[in-house]
Amino acid sequence: MLSPIIYRSALWTIAATSILGIGLVLVPSVWAAAQPDVRGALLMARLSAVQPLSAAGQMLDKDSLQAFYAGRHYALAWDADGTGLGPRAAGVAAVLLSADAEGLDPSDYHTTEIAALAGATADADRIDRDLLISDGLVHYAQDVSGGKLTPFATDERFTAKPGIDPANLLTAAATLDPASLPALFATLPPAILEYRALKAMLAPLRAQIAAGGWQALPAGATIHPRAHDPAIPALRQRLIAEGRITPDSEVDKRSEETLYAPDLVAAVEAFQDERGIKPDGTIGKDTRAALNVPAEDRLRQVVVNLERARWILPPPAG
Repeated sequence: MLSPIIYRSALWTIAATSILGIGLVLVPSVWAAAQPDVRGALLMARLSAVQPLSAAGQMLDKDSLQAFYAGRHYALAWDADGTGLGPRAAGVAAVLLSADAEGLDPSDYHTTEIAALAGATADADRIDRDLLISDGLVHYAQDVSGGKLTPFATDERFTAKPGIDPANLLTAAATLDPASLPALFATLPPAILEYRALKAMLAPLRAQIAAGGWQALPAGATIHPRAHDPAIPALRQRLIAEGRITPDSEVDKRSEETLYAPDLVAAVEAFQDERGIKPDGTIGKDTRAALNVPAEDRLRQVVVNLERARWILPPPAG
């Protein structure tokens, strides 16, 4: 029979062994959990460095990105398991690629560099991709909501509108369900009829340019409503090309039709009104010159007017 002293000693040995065994099981997992996220640590170092921030040769908005990533403890915002862009990153990349629908240049928002890093696997490349997506989204949102330039930069006499908060926008985009991203991005441009009307001109103008532009009206005397003039067939085609009237099969069959008919007069009056010309339907020197502006120049005018609209039109309600 064991003495009490030996018995107690054996119990202590068993207890110590059990505790040690549990410790050996727990320590590796606790140690692993305590390790800093490698990409997060690298990202924090990039954003904390003294030198300006860049990725894939693109200069980035360091202050905005620092505020955003610090708020999420430097976890990547757009990274996904495996390779390629996840649904959230792909949603942001898609809206950046569609910037031309707002009269903006997609290449200003790192779209080429993001596409090149879409399948990145190395930590440094994945960090670059994340930074490029965040920076591209910030600049796109600022440009499409308040203008790429400021009125002061062009000496325009407009008061600049308050801008969006980059960190708040990025946080919202990084936490929303990917299916909800289009609705978020749709709130960024001005939701005003004038802006939408200008935006609707972009695609037809680009299509017209791709088809070779439109024919200029030949020189000639002033054309009055209901008069006959040899320039009328060219006028009709010019107005059709810009979508101001629809093709009329009966008129098209009579290619020599020279009557300045009421439908043409109404379209010309609307054209004149948009350009600050007296809307009387009479085609004089100023109206003829405006009609003869090439499609490429007209597209540039629409892009400029979209930019001005973003300066002065109020943001969407809500």
